[in-house]
Amino acid sequence: MYFIIWRGWGFLVIPLTIVGALPGIAVAMGLKAIDAPASWTLVIAALVATCGGAAAIWYTAKALSSGPVRRLVDQNTGEQFVIRRDAGSLFFIPTRYWAYMVLVVGLLGTAFLTLGAFAPDSQATVETQSETAESL
Repeated sequence: MYFIIWRGWGFLVIPLTIVGALPGIAVAMGLKAIDAPASWTLVIAALVATCGGAAAIWYTAKALSSGPVRRLVDQNTGEQFVIRRDAGSLFFIPTRYWAYMVLVVGLLGTAFLTLGAFAPDSQATVETQSETAESL
């Protein structure tokens, strides 16, 4: 059983990440249509999906948090309190911070994809090593 804990508009983080990643899928399909190398296609699509998801969360949180600011004054002490709209939270993390988290995790994942995409193929490496050993 899974639980999702949110407050306010925090539940939007999950669908916004998915919707923001759709341009990455479109880029991947476009690169595949022009016969781009598969390693580059995957890396570029992951990068676009990461940036799209983070941007969707960030702009939505910014829009939900903007609005009129209310200032309340305590009559006894004269202290002012500022009340602003809040975009909510997901798993007790404010929505605006999820944009940064999605971006960092996505960039790390893209970096690992890049390293994996351009690393030598294990089967080709084994064959090359065996050919080198036979020639000695």
